[in-house]
Amino acid sequence: MFEIHDTKAFMDSVHGYINIPKLFVEHIIDTKEFQRLNFVDQTGMRPVYPGAKHTRFIHSLGVYYLGLRAADALLDNFKENAHWNIRSDDTLYVFWAKNKVLFLLACLLHDIGHAPYSHSMEKFFVEGKNGDNLHSTLADALGLSKMGVEYTAMTKAGAHEQVSALMALKIFRQPVGQILDSLGESDYPQIQGYGYSEYQQRPPRIDSSDLEEDLRFIARMILGLKYTDYRPEYQIRNCFIELLNGKNFDVDKLDYIIRDTKMSGISNISLDVERLINSLTIVPITNFHDFDFKQPFFASSVFLLDMVPSDSAELVMAGEIDAPLQLWDQQVTLEPNTQFSMYGFSHVQDAETAGAVVQLAHHGQFSGDSQIRHMENSNYRKCSPDPGGGNILIPYSPNAEVYTFEKAKVINSAFSFTTCRTGATLTVEGSAGLKLIARDESERTVLSSAHFTGKLSGRVKRLCILDDQLDNMIPAPNAYISFALGFKKQAVNIITNVMDARDYLYLWIYAHHKVVYYANYLVIELPRLAYTLLYKQPDIGLEEWFDYERFVTDGLDEPALLALIREANREHCRWKREERESEEAEQKIHQRFETLYEEFFSRRYKKSVYKSLAEYDIFFRDFTPEEKLKLRQQLPKETSIDPTAKYISDPKYGIWDQETLEKNQVTTLDWLVWVDSSYSRKILDMSKVYICFRQDVLNVERIPIVRKEHGDIHSYMNYFYLYYHPKQSVKPSDIEQELKAYFGRLVKSN
Repeated sequence: MFEIHDTKAFMDSVHGYINIPKLFVEHIIDTKEFQRLNFVDQTGMRPVYPGAKHTRFIHSLGVYYLGLRAADALLDNFKENAHWNIRSDDTLYVFWAKNKVLFLLACLLHDIGHAPYSHSMEKFFVEGKNGDNLHSTLADALGLSKMGVEYTAMTKAGAHEQVSALMALKIFRQPVGQILDSLGESDYPQIQGYGYSEYQQRPPRIDSSDLEEDLRFIARMILGLKYTDYRPEYQIRNCFIELLNGKNFDVDKLDYIIRDTKMSGISNISLDVERLINSLTIVPITNFHDFDFKQPFFASSVFLLDMVPSDSAELVMAGEIDAPLQLWDQQVTLEPNTQFSMYGFSHVQDAETAGAVVQLAHHGQFSGDSQIRHMENSNYRKCSPDPGGGNILIPYSPNAEVYTFEKAKVINSAFSFTTCRTGATLTVEGSAGLKLIARDESERTVLSSAHFTGKLSGRVKRLCILDDQLDNMIPAPNAYISFALGFKKQAVNIITNVMDARDYLYLWIYAHHKVVYYANYLVIELPRLAYTLLYKQPDIGLEEWFDYERFVTDGLDEPALLALIREANREHCRWKREERESEEAEQKIHQRFETLYEEFFSRRYKKSVYKSLAEYDIFFRDFTPEEKLKLRQQLPKETSIDPTAKYISDPKYGIWDQETLEKNQVTTLDWLVWVDSSYSRKILDMSKVYICFRQDVLNVERIPIVRKEHGDIHSYMNYFYLYYHPKQSVKPSDIEQELKAYFGRLVKSN
């Protein structure tokens, strides 16, 4: 739909021929900024998979290819929907055609600001003053207030995404304008229904009259930064943002899953991408913000996606709720005849603060078959229906005391309580009769997803309902329709495959111990040491090369860093030949540079204490989760022995030198390095992935097989690798024994 003719073909080993409009090639691809991506590796997989020598350049073309197919499917599947007609004038088709063009340009430009070695070095973009300058410049270019929620969301985008967005706004301003004007001059889009009468007005075409807004839309797609504006045009654009950089499925993720799998040669899960993309559509959602239901809102079998009660008024729910409520800092009253179960939960992994406290303001009476159980010393015992006064602690840790309410029924008088500290899960069985009041200003969700039949009354801070529930109401900031990506029913069996395929790459490929050492440590520390060795001024660090203006002007790529390393090696060799007298710190820099230089060019890396994340669990099997977390927090933070180096705020690796090891009674090693594995299993947000059936739209949380596959996965893991250089004639078993003893002492220290 809205095709652009006159294209140029690129042959891709993954997708085959990719046809891109010559206008895009001339103004985008054939620029030095885009061609630089030919010298930026897509991943750090090559130490293990030498065939995986693919670049950000071909990945960007692949994202364009998938983006083109996805946009066409989205438009074709949605054009029959009533919400397609979001404009009443003759610019309707121009709106959709222009969104498609801008989306495709964003697909091409989404990685334009990637650092050398991709994610390995992008932290330098935000080190020191660079981060503040980058955030401020980008916010100004986007027209964002530094006090707003959109600014906060922008700063959370990946560093390379922020640089890419800024380059799109600044470097590609004129090229994008020329593309839009040229398309308009060639009568794009072709609109049916306009005759050829000389008396008829020329149909509208796209142009660059709104160039500033168009560029900001491109930048938002790159950043994954959705609009908060309630107007339907901006909410439709949020779907295109989600399609390029979303939390669940997007064309960027799909391309790198397929590409990295094929180029590495691994046997991953096969993905029917064509079936998934062809099922794309747009789903309407009704939103209420700070809304007062002065008249009861009758809900006949609707899906409440997200609900937070107001902190100033009661929200009353009366009806059937088919889902647990996640209660965060809530005052809750359960009316008589309400049956419920409740247990505590916490996302805090510190044993001293974890758990939920339920403060009983008034003890209601419970039916005789209610079970209020108390776990003591890992054994449950049944309590009386009225457990007594005071607070009841409901922690998530099995090592602490816990009360749970199971199949309780409120009789005679209401049962009131307040959750605090973290949260509790309340499940209502049968008819619900409850009142909710938020205790603070937080945006914590009370209800994440539920099928509800009944009535709502009172005031809500936020409520989202799947489907259009506004009827004839005029959209306003506190009541409007938003739009989200959805899939037709044929995509159900593919969704979990996509997530599993991504997880496989992260667990077994990106988290391979040699890949982690190379990508998360070696290609970062070696250039840093090379820069320090060559430029000894106290105020200069490698971060200077990643200042936005210099990065763009120099076109920093991997050959530039290799040249830096080679030049530093020549200086190091001169230093050795001349046997210069040097301070101890300088000698250590040269020694470490020589070691890492040899490793980089020979692939003879330090040995791994364990070689997979599965072996990590075995190595630390005698440590509790709390001890593992404490150990991670106490790992050394310095990333360089250079006293003038500018350290990153959240270092992903650190070093014990021989002196430090000996002080800690580790005598078998000369060096020990820890490196973050960067393993983060993708969690499918089941409440925000929508499947369209014949009559109904469901989120996948309502589909049991998908919920079973992805319902109980931890979102964060504190895995790291240990690499060492042993002393001569030392057995691996002796090293393991010493390290376990040292880490045991470390976690037990204050």
